[in-house]
Amino acid sequence: MATLVLSVGAAALTEGSALWIQTLAIGAASIAGGVIDRVLFAPGPIKQEGPRLSNLQVQASTEGAPIPEVAGRMRLAGQIIWATKFKEVATTETQGGKGFGSSQTVETTTYSYYANFAVGLCEGAIDRIGRIWADGQPLDMSNVTMRVYRGAADQSPDPLIEGIEGADSTPAYRGTAYVVFENFAIGNFGNRIPQLNFEVYRRVSPDDGAGIEDLVRAITVIPGAGERVYDTVIQSRNLDGGATTPENSFAGKSVPDWDAAMDDLKASLPNVGTVLLVVGWFGDDLRAGHCTVRPKVEVANKITTPDEWEVHGIVRAAAEVVSAVDGRPAYGGTPSDDSVARAIRDLRARGYSVIFYPFLFMDIASGNTLPDPWSGGTSQPAYPWRGRITCDPAPGQSGTVDKTSGATVQVSDFFGSVESGDISVSVNASTSSVTTTYSGPDEWTFRRFILHYAKLCAAINSVSAGAVDAFIIGSELRGLCQVRDSATHFPAVDELADLATDAKSILGSVKIGYAADWSDYGRYQPGDGSDDLFFHLDPLWSISSIDFVGVDVYVPLSDWRDGNTHLDAVAGAASIYDRDYLQSNIEGGEFYDWFYASDADRDSQTRTNITDGAYGKPWVYRAKDFRNWWLNPHHDRPGGVEGASPTGWVPQSKPIWFTEFGIPSVDRGTNQPNVFYDPKSSESAFPYYSRGTRDDLIQRRGIEAMLTYWTGAANPTSSVYGGPMIGLLAAWTWDARPYPAWPSRTDIWSDGVLWPLGHWLNGKIGLADLAALIKERCERVGFSAIDVTGLAGIVTGYVRDRPMSPRSEIEMFMQAYAFDAVESEGLIKFIPRGRASVATIEVDDCVLPDSGEPVSLARAQETDLPDVVSITFVDGSSDYESGSVSASRIAGYSDRKSDASFALVMDETQAQAIADRALAEAWVARETGKFGVPPSLMALDPSDVITLMISGRPRAMRLTRIADAGVRNVEAQRAEAAVYAPPLPGIAPPTFTPPPVYGRAALSIMDLPMLRSTDRGEAPYAGVWSSPFAGVTVMDSATGDAFAFDTSLPVRATMGETVFDFYSGPTAYFDRVNTLRVKLYSGALASVSEDTVLSGGVNALAIENADGDWEVLQFATAELVDTGTYDLSVLLRGRLGTEHAMRSPVEAGARVVVLDAAVAQMDVSLAERGVSRSYKWGPSPLNSTDTAGQQSTFTARCVGLMPWSPVHVRGSRDGSGNLSITWIRRTRFGGVWTDGADVPLNEESERYEVDILDGDDVIRTIEATSPAVTYSATDQAADFGSAQSATSIKVYQLSASVGRGRGASATL
Repeated sequence: MATLVLSVGAAALTEGSALWIQTLAIGAASIAGGVIDRVLFAPGPIKQEGPRLSNLQVQASTEGAPIPEVAGRMRLAGQIIWATKFKEVATTETQGGKGFGSSQTVETTTYSYYANFAVGLCEGAIDRIGRIWADGQPLDMSNVTMRVYRGAADQSPDPLIEGIEGADSTPAYRGTAYVVFENFAIGNFGNRIPQLNFEVYRRVSPDDGAGIEDLVRAITVIPGAGERVYDTVIQSRNLDGGATTPENSFAGKSVPDWDAAMDDLKASLPNVGTVLLVVGWFGDDLRAGHCTVRPKVEVANKITTPDEWEVHGIVRAAAEVVSAVDGRPAYGGTPSDDSVARAIRDLRARGYSVIFYPFLFMDIASGNTLPDPWSGGTSQPAYPWRGRITCDPAPGQSGTVDKTSGATVQVSDFFGSVESGDISVSVNASTSSVTTTYSGPDEWTFRRFILHYAKLCAAINSVSAGAVDAFIIGSELRGLCQVRDSATHFPAVDELADLATDAKSILGSVKIGYAADWSDYGRYQPGDGSDDLFFHLDPLWSISSIDFVGVDVYVPLSDWRDGNTHLDAVAGAASIYDRDYLQSNIEGGEFYDWFYASDADRDSQTRTNITDGAYGKPWVYRAKDFRNWWLNPHHDRPGGVEGASPTGWVPQSKPIWFTEFGIPSVDRGTNQPNVFYDPKSSESAFPYYSRGTRDDLIQRRGIEAMLTYWTGAANPTSSVYGGPMIGLLAAWTWDARPYPAWPSRTDIWSDGVLWPLGHWLNGKIGLADLAALIKERCERVGFSAIDVTGLAGIVTGYVRDRPMSPRSEIEMFMQAYAFDAVESEGLIKFIPRGRASVATIEVDDCVLPDSGEPVSLARAQETDLPDVVSITFVDGSSDYESGSVSASRIAGYSDRKSDASFALVMDETQAQAIADRALAEAWVARETGKFGVPPSLMALDPSDVITLMISGRPRAMRLTRIADAGVRNVEAQRAEAAVYAPPLPGIAPPTFTPPPVYGRAALSIMDLPMLRSTDRGEAPYAGVWSSPFAGVTVMDSATGDAFAFDTSLPVRATMGETVFDFYSGPTAYFDRVNTLRVKLYSGALASVSEDTVLSGGVNALAIENADGDWEVLQFATAELVDTGTYDLSVLLRGRLGTEHAMRSPVEAGARVVVLDAAVAQMDVSLAERGVSRSYKWGPSPLNSTDTAGQQSTFTARCVGLMPWSPVHVRGSRDGSGNLSITWIRRTRFGGVWTDGADVPLNEESERYEVDILDGDDVIRTIEATSPAVTYSATDQAADFGSAQSATSIKVYQLSASVGRGRGASATL
């Protein structure tokens, strides 16, 4: 019987409000003249005044500002609660002068500013801080010192604050989460503290420990494929030209992705104590006799530093490459052995128990021509499950070798003959580098795969004792394990037993097991009409080398359909999210009590009971009956006849480990948890009767159901070993790629699109359970007389931004999640809407009122109803920016609009679902009714749904008010269950804008002729390329230390390299013979007309030869022949006097730099000519000490001051043999014939030297001040003994600054 004794409850729920509001609430609870039951917080119109969205992201320092409270994840600015004066650091560098006087010195003083400050965030304790934004942009944490105080009740004061303020004056801010920044560089923010925003996480779980965040104690870590995905050392990949980019650091935290992901795991699932590390090799054929098993790489050509990829002693050049889908690797490569060793040792250091889990990926691409053993077709399914490996032809197929000796051969070929002694592995204790030697047969087989990792784990344990606790010898080889070589013998099982024995001999005390598929661990029924039933894996489970029975458990926990007329709904299940319903199907339901004999039976829900008429042991046919399988001896049944002797299995002798279990986050995922969405794979599917929409809630509920069931009384204790039957439950899965970088960065990882509907837990947990959050809101003010068991939902994020009553907060949740609060039986019950009808009432059953009809119906005017419902929210998929959606009716006469602003994190799909539901609900509920009910319906409560029969037509009505005044009068609104569903996220991965992660930059210092007349001739040029690019700063030093600023290169140069050898060509006219093919690192080239080329310095580039000289050329035609690759033709060669740099050939791979505005001059003086100087360069936003910095030396020759070689060298002899030599000089800049006679001299004086050569030897030098000299016959006779008919010479123009310029050679 419902009563309204709400004096205490009403006061509590309005605590924090004004006194008159509390008084009003108490008075309303004690109305004289009747007891009224009603919905306490009926949503009604879409209008709420709860937490606001404004000012959440504006950092301030306001005394008395309210302290926010966060649930789930939210972006907050916080308040600056402590700061010192800015610290000024002056840096003075002294260098030898760059002027002409070498005794001159230059002192350069630069000033940098740093801030020490603390930012208070919210009430604690929080779980962690995720991303950080500075002035709206992701903050690069690579050089930031930040300490996080989670707001624990026992946290200590910060040592920096304590050191400055004194111990007695420094609060610990207990109960408040805050961060402290020490020596925060503010130069990049205008020498001020930037506006900082923080992604704050605080999980809210049921206080009974029944939430997923508290329940999970073991988890698999994947992806198992990814060359450096497990590395604890940041690896860099060499880009074109020597630039680098991180290979495994994309979280924006200047740490390896592994560290970020494992930190997240610890914060999100704090009770996890065991990690199953998945590491994969690749199979390539479903035919056991043809399948090789080997490590593979993602790309054939990649250089990484500091470590190169290596697995099993195989380096990248010797490894096969995984297949591609749409031009990208179908899988990541096998994790490098050193990264696996580092990951295991790191897990151990973090306190985790480690189970090593080798995993076989099937790299069989679409469109292959491999014969299919299952169908006889000419192509195998793309990227299939490893459980489909079998003999060829497969059992049941025409010509099968199953049950023949041919099966033995094929199975043996798959496993191979590698022995333990064929493999030797050692691990360096300091670096975790791995050395492997192999001396076995030339085969890539399953034994080679498993024994390699057994040896690796043993080597790791030798340097980190106890790092690996257990080892799995393989998993889910269902098809292979069911192949027979006689009527009763399974050769693959023997092979696995031998492998387990070998692994045990290698690993000693490490536990050994095999992970069977849940459909295969217990029994094999071939389904061929023979009635055979074998406990085929018992020869494996029963050997002493096996310590546990591993099972990958993806059993169905539901059989849910649309509507409320399907069998489970009729049986009383309120919702697929009902934990009791899901648990009833763990040891019950499909594959336990019954099965579907066909797809047609499944559609019609025609269930066939599982029985055993012959022996009364139905458990032998129940795939889900782990209990009886474990408790009882096993008897094979060849031909359906039970054998007299049991198998080798000893009941209760070994624990069962659920090495995998999980639920995909797709609607009705519990109907068929073993399927997954992956368009590239032939296995891709949605669960039975799923619509393919995302549903994180069913994933959560399914995992919680499994864990609460098997960690409770249902898990028996063994009388043999004294432990539980189910000794491990490992949830599938946690990714070592950190959320939200993965799955957002699809430019890096192609499988990110699979995350929304997949089994991953990253990003889907560590949030707030709706029921737990509502309970917390009430208990915060001491009100505990509540019932939240009916609520099911996930709150991604919520913030209470100011003091307010729980009622104000809860009303917002009620509107967003569609539930009511009802007083009943001394409790306030929170009841979801959309429930099934609890009673059917005929009009004749209604109590007649004093006047009028027994049922009074009313219908609201259209103009009183909303035409548009608008929702404003925090968009968690877009950096927590404010988002807005609306729902509107297409037709009607209303022009009303209802608005709601929710301080809730959700995505657009969730918000749209709320808006759509609110609009539909408002119009459905326009029809209301009043009627009296008989005493037989006294149990009805407000929020119950009843079916009101009027003129034979049913109307679903939700009760909104019940008044007992002699007659039990009720008020109700029309209700439609189809309107209600939990607001769930969409399938789009989150967006993630990381701070740029800078690698090394490729710098080219080019001693070139002057490119522009205003340039300094003594200074070389520089171009730089990197990705990403934010400018590069170059510093120099005469001594290799005390570096000073030299040059800033703010624009990325267009750089690349030649693809083919490049040969010399003409310089006086267009070279139409040679074609230069260049591969650009980035950028683009374009064709121009020949006249345009001739008119100026467009389409100019420099090519470096092996001697370090650069030819400058121009091109008219640029043809794109491949991505970033161009064929350049119609060339002008040797521009700016650089014909000396041509070679025949300049070999392929030569550096190419486009000479445009991105190329700038260095700060070099003439006095530094010929002096080697040290240069240091790196990304401008980083400190000079960052690992992205590089250092090298360069000796400037001041090429820009060197006169170009003369041209048109001519010679003539007179009758006496005197040789007259003439030439035409050129100029370094300003080469325009302004006087019609000659180009400007551009030197202090006109001087030349002519060398007379005898071979390579200079035998005479003639000086001149004009472009002509005479080599007399007398001098020739003196030099050579007689006048010469042919003389080799070299002509130089002289510079007062650098002496000789480039020489022009001739034989005259």
